[in-house]
Formats: sequence, C-alpha cells, structure tokens
Amino acid sequence: MKSEHGRYEVTNEHEHATLLAHVDALMRKNEENVTVEESDEIRQMGLVAQKCGLGIYPITAPKTLEGIMELRMYEMRLEQLGHTKTQ
Repeated sequence: MKSEHGRYEVTNEHEHATLLAHVDALMRKNEENVTVEESDEIRQMGLVAQKCGLGIYPITAPKTLEGIMELRMYEMRLEQLGHTKTQ
C-alpha cells in the first residue's frame, strides 16, 4: 500500500479496500484526536483512493435525455420538479 517513497499506491480492489479501511480507522478517532500527520495521511490516502476508485468503478456519462437532465439538476442542486422545499 505504501511505496518506498512514502506515497500510497493502489493497484487492485484489495489494496483499495485496505486503504479505505485505514482511512476509516483514522477518521473514527474523531477530529480532535487526530494528529496533523494523521490528517495529512488521511488527505493523501483519500486522493489516492478517489483516483483508484474511478479507475475500478468508472462513472459513465448519462445517455438519455432524462439522465442528462437529472445530472444537470444534481449539479445545480435543484430539486425534482413539482416538489417544493419546506422550511
């Protein structure tokens, strides 16, 4: 998981799952109990996991008009038409 250079490398699903488990264990310590080094480590591992996760589980662009509209609404943080926000 950690290379000779101190950087994280993930090449398969098992390493990806192990990395996420390590991030989860550090995050369970709660923010006030995590050292600056551990916080940096979480950040580095998160970036590596995200990059690898996109390679393992690619997200494809929507192909239908409905899918395109749903994606655009999500990006714009809009609610479904006909539903009003209650306060």
